[in-house]
Amino acid sequence: MQCPKCRTDNDPKSKFCSSCGENLFEKTSTAASSISGGERRQVTALFVDVVDSMPLAAEIGEEALFRIMHDVIGGMVEAVKTHGGTVEKLTGDGLLALFGAPMAVEEAPLNACRAGLDILQRMRDERDRIEIEHGQRPHLRIGVNTGHAVVGSLGTDLQQDVTALGDSVNVASRLEGLAEPDTMVIGESTYQLVSDFIEAEFAGEHMVKGKTEPQKIWRVNALKLGTKRFDASLTRGLTALVGRRHEVETMLDEMKSAENGALRIVQITGDAGIGKSRLVHEFQQRLPKNGATWLQGNCIESGRNTPYLPFIEVVRSSFRVGPDENSSSVERKLKRGLQILGIDAEDEAPYLLNLLGHRVDSAEFTKDHSEIAGIRTRNLLERMVIQRCQISPIVLFIDDLHWMDSASEALLLRLIENAITSPLLLIFACRPEYHPPWSRDTKTAALNLTPLSSNSTEELLRHRLGVKDLPRTLVELVIEKSEGNPLFAEEIVNYLVEHGGVSDNGIAHNVSDVVLPVSLENLLMARVDSLEEGPKRLLQAASVIGRNFAVDLAGEAAGSNGQTSTFVAELERMELIRPANDAGGYQIKHALTQDAVYDSLLRERREELHERVAAAIERRHQDRLGEIAEALAHHYGHTPRAEKAVLYMAQAGEKSLRVYSLDEAELRLRQVVELIEKVPGCADDVFLTDVLLNLGRVQYFRADMYGLIELLEPHLQKVEALADPKRLSRFLFEIGYSHV
Repeated sequence: MQCPKCRTDNDPKSKFCSSCGENLFEKTSTAASSISGGERRQVTALFVDVVDSMPLAAEIGEEALFRIMHDVIGGMVEAVKTHGGTVEKLTGDGLLALFGAPMAVEEAPLNACRAGLDILQRMRDERDRIEIEHGQRPHLRIGVNTGHAVVGSLGTDLQQDVTALGDSVNVASRLEGLAEPDTMVIGESTYQLVSDFIEAEFAGEHMVKGKTEPQKIWRVNALKLGTKRFDASLTRGLTALVGRRHEVETMLDEMKSAENGALRIVQITGDAGIGKSRLVHEFQQRLPKNGATWLQGNCIESGRNTPYLPFIEVVRSSFRVGPDENSSSVERKLKRGLQILGIDAEDEAPYLLNLLGHRVDSAEFTKDHSEIAGIRTRNLLERMVIQRCQISPIVLFIDDLHWMDSASEALLLRLIENAITSPLLLIFACRPEYHPPWSRDTKTAALNLTPLSSNSTEELLRHRLGVKDLPRTLVELVIEKSEGNPLFAEEIVNYLVEHGGVSDNGIAHNVSDVVLPVSLENLLMARVDSLEEGPKRLLQAASVIGRNFAVDLAGEAAGSNGQTSTFVAELERMELIRPANDAGGYQIKHALTQDAVYDSLLRERREELHERVAAAIERRHQDRLGEIAEALAHHYGHTPRAEKAVLYMAQAGEKSLRVYSLDEAELRLRQVVELIEKVPGCADDVFLTDVLLNLGRVQYFRADMYGLIELLEPHLQKVEALADPKRLSRFLFEIGYSHV
C-alpha cells in the first residue's frame, strides 16, 4: 500500500507508514468520508472472477469451493492493496477493485494493470498447491476499464463502503467476460493511457451489453520494464518549442509603436494553462512605473450574455468605484472623472451609472429608447478610452476573450476602427476556439503560445525551487509529466514538494519512486483529496461561485461555521487559492482547478451550493438586486428554483434591452419563456406577458415583424383572460402594428 503523504510503498497489512508514520487506514477513511455524498471521478475499475465457478461448485460442493476461494480471494485483495487500489466488493468468486477512489491515485490505469498481472502471477504460483489440497486447478480472468463514475459511500453509520456507479464500471465487468482463462483484457480508454508501459496485443472488437458500438480490447501480457514517460516522448518525437522571451520582446516593441501614436493590437492565443496570463504579467512588470496607464477587463463564462461586462470592470477601476458604494457616491466619482476627460458629465454620467447597475433618475436618460441608450453607452465607452489616451498612453487588456459578450466585441471593433492614431495598445488573450475578427488586421501582432521546450521547463523548475543545479531524475520527471504546459509543470513541482519527493532546496528524495497523476484532473484532485473536509467544502463552494470569490460568501455557502479564516489559510498554504485584490477577495489559483473541483460535484450537491450562494447574495444585497440580476440568474438557473431563475433572467434580459444589446436580451428573455413552458406554475401569466412584450421589442428593433407576430399571437387568448386592459392594449398594438 502506498502512503498518501510521502508515497512510500508499505506492506498491505501495515496500519502505519514505515517511512513517515502516517496512519494509512485513517487517511483512506478520511478520503472516503469527504466523498460520502458522492463525487464524479475518473476511476479505473478491475473485475476478476474464477472461470466456471458454478459448475465447479456443483462438482466439488459449496464447502470445498469456499475453501478454495478463501485462499484465492486473499491473494487478490493483497495484490490490489499493494498497487494502491481499493476493494469495492467481493463477489463470492471474485472481486471488483477501484483505482483512483476514494483518493485520486497516481497512474491509476497502470496500477490496475500491475495489480491484474500480479493477481494472475499469484494464481500461477498457487495453482499446484490448490490442486494438491483440493483436487482442482482454478483459472481466473480479468477485465479493466477507465472512465468517469460517481464515487461515494453507501451504507449506514455501522458500515459504509466506497462504491462506484457508472458506465465505465459496467464495461469493466463486460470486458472480464471476454477474457480468455488466465488473461487480462483492457478497454480502449485504459489502453490509451498505458500503451507506452505495457506489452499488449489487440484482441479485436466485440459487442458488449449496454453499448451500441463494438468495443476494442487489448490483452495485456506484461509490463515494459524500465520504461518512463520521458522515454516514450522521445520515441514519438518531441515538438520543437520555444520559451517566452520572444513574445515579451514582441509586446514591448508593440508598446513602443503605440506610444508613438499608432494603435497596436497583441492577440495572445493558447490552450488553458499554457501561460497567457503569466506572459501578460511579465510584460506588465517590464513597463516603466510612470509610463502607460493599465486598464483591464475580464470575461467570464457565466457573463457571456452581460453587455459590456469587461468594460464594467474598466469603468470601475478607472473611476475608483468600489463594489458596495451607494449610487450618490458613484455618481460623484463618475462626473468628476468625465470632467477630467473633457466629456459632458451631466449628460453622460447617467449612462455609466446605468451600466454599473445603479438606478438612474435623469429625465433625459429615461426618455431615451433602449436602442438610443445602447448606442450612447457604446459611444461613451469608446470616447472614454480615446480621451484617456490624450492624457497618457493606454494599455487595455481584456482576458478570456472566448467568453466575451457580443456588445463588447462590437465596441472593440469600433475602437480599433476609430482610434488609429491614439497611443493605445490593446492586448487580448483567448483560447484557440475563439477567432477574433481583427486577427488578420495589419495592426495585429498574433502570439500563438506553444508548449515550453525542455530547456524552458527546466528553467521554470530551477526558478520555482530557487537553485541552479538539479538532479537529472527530477528534471526529467517534471519535463515528461508537464509536457511543456507551464501549469502542469508548476502543479507537479508543488505536488512533489508537498509529498516529500523534493525539498524546497531542490534535493530529490527517491524521485524515481515518486508517482504523479497522469492527467491534470487527477493531479489536481489528488491535491484536493489531501484536504480535510472543511477546507475541501469551502473550495467546492468557491468553485460554484466562480474563479474569483468573496471569502465570506464561500464560507456561508459551505457552512464553515466560523472556521472560514482557518480553512482559507489552509487552502492558501496549499496554493490552491490566492488573494485577488485589496478588498479581501480570493481567486482559485488556476481556472482548471475550478473546473476539476466543480465537475466532481454531483448534480444534487451542485444545485444545493448554487442555491446557497444565490440566497446569500440576495440577503447581502437586498437593495441592489437589479445590479446583480445576471449573477442571480446564473446561480438560480442551476437549481430547481425555476420561479427565482425566471425572475432574475427576466431582469437581466431587460437590462440588456435598456442598453440595446439585442442578442443578449433575446437570449435571456427566450430562456425565460422556455423555462416557464417547461416548468408550469413557476410564473403567472402577468409575468409571462411582460416578458413577451419585452421580447417583442427586440423583434421590433430588428424590424422582424413576422417574428413578432409568431411570438405574440399564440399567447393572445391567455392575455385576454387576464382582464388587464393596459397589457392587452399593448399586446394588440404590437400585433396590429406588425400586420400593417
